[in-house]
Amino acid sequence: MTLEVEPASPSDAPQMVRVFQAAFSNAFNRTMFPPTEDVRVWAMEHLVGGNGAQPREVFLKVRDEEGKVAAFAKWIRPRSADPDGREEEEVSWPASSDVELYLDIIAVDPAYQGRGLASKLLKWGLARADEEGIEVYLSSSPEGRRMYEKYGFESKDSFSPFPGTGVTEYVGGDALATLVAKHPEFSYSAMVRSTQKAEQVMAQYPNTRVMIGDLDDSALLERESAAADIVLHTADASDHVGPARAIATDLVAGHGKGNAGYWLHMGGTGILTFEDSDKNEYGTESDKVYNDWSGVKGLLTLPDHAFHHDVDQLVLEAGANHADVLKTALVCPRTIYSEGHAHSAVARSTSSRTRHSDYINGPSSALDDSSGTMSTSTTSATCRTDDDLWGAKAYYLKEHGEHVWGELAQSTAEAGTKLGYLAEIKAETIVLESAKKYAGFELLGWRMNSPWRAQRARAILGWKPYRPSLLEELPTVVRSELERMQK
Repeated sequence: MTLEVEPASPSDAPQMVRVFQAAFSNAFNRTMFPPTEDVRVWAMEHLVGGNGAQPREVFLKVRDEEGKVAAFAKWIRPRSADPDGREEEEVSWPASSDVELYLDIIAVDPAYQGRGLASKLLKWGLARADEEGIEVYLSSSPEGRRMYEKYGFESKDSFSPFPGTGVTEYVGGDALATLVAKHPEFSYSAMVRSTQKAEQVMAQYPNTRVMIGDLDDSALLERESAAADIVLHTADASDHVGPARAIATDLVAGHGKGNAGYWLHMGGTGILTFEDSDKNEYGTESDKVYNDWSGVKGLLTLPDHAFHHDVDQLVLEAGANHADVLKTALVCPRTIYSEGHAHSAVARSTSSRTRHSDYINGPSSALDDSSGTMSTSTTSATCRTDDDLWGAKAYYLKEHGEHVWGELAQSTAEAGTKLGYLAEIKAETIVLESAKKYAGFELLGWRMNSPWRAQRARAILGWKPYRPSLLEELPTVVRSELERMQK
């Protein structure tokens, strides 16, 4: 039986949700879209047209030999409006019109991957775009990029689902600034994604060698890792296995006994949220507290499905398996705040109405405290090879106290009021379902516990946080964010 593309109907929605959750099942998506009933209901309504397609939406499916949905796609047709703002459903587009066809979702059941189903669903939209003379746009994961490039797509921009951490962004930019100031005798190389970003780095650091590439450029990563003495990986580091594997392989290949390579890797922030996710429990305080020194075993034996664990494990195992030629350390901050050298403070929740839950625990970490650990560890790479400093147990948590997101939202609004940005504050407590409608599933991360104590850096490096706490820094954060928004 030939598997062909057909129109999908609302009755297909339950099977399409099943395919969606099977296809998007990595750690990030499992945290964003856990296999729970409320996620299923939400996906039915918002992702797969369970209530019927909107005027511009086109849902397609491919069925298997038994009639089950094996793959599906959601296309969104161009929008047009008359002078009064009313949407038109059928339009003949002039050649100069700036319109586009957007591929919102394409998902293939893992059991049917490799059989060309994604290509069939993609070709449907490409054929219609060619007929109408319009362009096609989409957002792709790194894993899907090659397929789209095969059909002529070009990368227009790239982004991370997490706050920017590359050399031109928040943590990476601050680490580079700290290192250049502390060690001007070092030779630095930096990888950025565009000519514009390369010009920014060269203007500020004229002696830094800048390369243009991205995390899928394995040849560049391999070549540079093999040649480098020390690699700091902060760009989307916690959820991108490919670059981590390339760095590990070629640091080992390019170094030997007596000439070890060093790798400082930026971990992710949600590594400990798996317990709440597994229990489908949000907003309940936990009394379990992890630490990276006396309790490091607890961090090294997290379940495989824990957020970021696959990449973290790759880094630490590389250091353990090749201890004579590769020294690894994993730096893992939580909520990062304050202004940096390359990015303004991040605090985008100020509003006249604050909404919160009772318990949302997590440590805070000032930017200087995180990039400072990177700098201190880099310096240590030139003179120290302690077993506790590097290798299988070199898990460096970062924290400067802890906060509850509900309380922080209230304090942020209060800071905005004192600065004259807000007239009044109205706080209300809302239930989970209302919270998801207000801010989406991203809000679930703010209802999860991630409690830890940073002891390793204190014990080995003599590190201690020196910046003001998050609450003390809030007026500066709010002021900086308003200035950024007004630019």
